[in-house]
Amino acid sequence: MIAKAASSQIAPARLLWREAKELHLIFVAITRTTDRNLRSAQLPKSPPPSDVSH
Repeated sequence: MIAKAASSQIAPARLLWREAKELHLIFVAITRTTDRNLRSAQLPKSPPPSDVSH
């Protein structure tokens, strides 16, 4: 949107967009890894299913 609004700022806008995209990908990876680790730590260890039928 910045590039469309101010055509003289296309190069700086692309640089900023690329930086924002990279930061977004880094933070998403951190969030996913943290969530995955927290979920695996919080899941109770369930006992193996018994062979007894009711």
